[in-house]
Amino acid sequence: MNINIKDTLLLSDNNEYVVINKLNYNEKTYLFLVNKNMEDIKFCYQDNDEVVLVENSDTIKNLMALFLKDLVKKANEVSSN
Repeated sequence: MNINIKDTLLLSDNNEYVVINKLNYNEKTYLFLVNKNMEDIKFCYQDNDEVVLVENSDTIKNLMALFLKDLVKKANEVSSN
């Protein structure tokens, strides 16, 4: 399963989430998801054809920092063009 930025995923909570960003960390591809109402975020990773919710608070903190750093980098690239 190839998941891309802007794809919509239906998670086990029966809510749809949009993939805002993705990155590789510790040999896994992590996804930063926001629900369509912009009321909730989730961090998940791809495990073959399955999307697995990240629930470990330390991992979530690390991912938040990594995604923020990546988004700032992308914003700087856009502003320099």
